Amino acid sequence: MWAILVGVLELFFARYSGVDAKDRALVIIAAIASIVIGVGVMEWAFAGAVLVSAVVGIAAAARGISLIMSGIYERSHQFGGNGNQAIGRNTA
Repeated sequence: MWAILVGVLELFFARYSGVDAKDRALVIIAAIASIVIGVGVMEWAFAGAVLVSAVVGIAAAARGISLIMSGIYERSHQFGGNGNQAIGRNTA
């Protein structure tokens, strides 16, 4: 139900907003996709629950991988980018 409501609100936003045609088209595509997903989840409740769980799991895994990679990057570039001084000692 929530996805259908969001899709309808996005359609109203696309209709009455002052954005250019490219952005309006993207909002309309997202609204239609949201409505279709909402109807699909309402029609097939079990499959919808499994799909939502899978999407949340994939998003959490992607965020975790992104945070790990960001931490590795920040750690290796913390002291001038050479990676040798990452523990804070002067190795000269």
